[in-house]
Amino acid sequence: METKLIEDRKDIETFVKLFYDKAFKDDLIGFIFVDIVKLDLTSHMPKIVDFWETILFDTPKYSGSPMDSHFAINKLVPLKPEFFERWVFIFKQTMDELFVGELAEKAKTRANLIAILMQNKMENQNDKM
Repeated sequence: METKLIEDRKDIETFVKLFYDKAFKDDLIGFIFVDIVKLDLTSHMPKIVDFWETILFDTPKYSGSPMDSHFAINKLVPLKPEFFERWVFIFKQTMDELFVGELAEKAKTRANLIAILMQNKMENQNDKM
């Protein structure tokens, strides 16, 4: 695939679709999306794209708390550090397949920071359980 700059919401949609296609099929984390969450990507896609559009373009599209939904998932199946590491790996790999430039780098940096933050919060929740 030819890489290009992230220019608009459609580019984010392209990324999110490919990323989740890989994540759903992944041997380590796929079961979380498919069996535990039973994520309906069609209905959830606009919210995920809003989230990344807010981060990358500084537009206030997203509202909500992704942390809350992950706390709920963590109660069903402990979200281990290796799950977050795989999520970041797939995220960066997919971004590098599709896009280059400042916004692609910003997305990868933010994904890494989000994973670290969520992992720490999930570990704290597990310590309290």
